[in-house]
Amino acid sequence: MGKAAVSSAPPRPNTEASSVDTFPLIVMGGIAVTVGLLVLLAKLYPGSGADLLDWGPTRSYEHEIELEMEDVEQMIEAQNAYRRKRGEREVTEEEVRENVVRDEVRRLSDGP
Repeated sequence: MGKAAVSSAPPRPNTEASSVDTFPLIVMGGIAVTVGLLVLLAKLYPGSGADLLDWGPTRSYEHEIELEMEDVEQMIEAQNAYRRKRGEREVTEEEVRENVVRDEVRRLSDGP
């Protein structure tokens, strides 16, 4: 009984680091090909992404400026209504703009 039993199993395949499974290579290759095709398609498409999606700004710049001017007028009117209740004189848009410029200059000269 001193002899070791000899196995009749087939020899095991070589499991060195040099052998690589094929499945991860196929998956990574498929991802690389897909990304490559998408990049190629993007380069060859004659328009832009905005054209493709039919995207455009919701409002024009002119309309945005009109809304901004209306907002300023409403804010000055609300401030003047409050000043009238307190018995103070009303302010004009020019005075408000001068105050804003003065405050900005003071803020910039004070530094961070």
